[in-house]
Amino acid sequence: MQALIACFKAKFAEREKERGTAQRNIGAELKFPAVYRDGSAVSLADISGLWRYFQEKGWELLHDGSTAMPIGVRRREENGYDVLGTETGFCKIEFSPAYVGNLFDLAGRIDELRHTLADYVEKSGVYLL
Repeated sequence: MQALIACFKAKFAEREKERGTAQRNIGAELKFPAVYRDGSAVSLADISGLWRYFQEKGWELLHDGSTAMPIGVRRREENGYDVLGTETGFCKIEFSPAYVGNLFDLAGRIDELRHTLADYVEKSGVYLL
């Protein structure tokens, strides 16, 4: 265990040296099962509707390289992209906000996503747990 800790500390020190005076940022991946009010998994059609909804809000539609089907959306931010997509299947939504400088900014991004989703949830009956 001590060797593992020493390796971690050494790698962290290397990365800190490479970073220099650049701001340290925070990243996150949030995962949400998408369900209907009765708890059943949502349909692919409703998830496709979610992507169209975000596209109408100015997000860029992402497509699968093999099938060309829509698989998510992204929006350019200062430190990268906010990405909304699926992880292990279309009824498990993953939100990966662009890097932010602090937890308050991260909470703001999550709140913004929640507010953006509110209209779609009301119209479609799709809930993210």
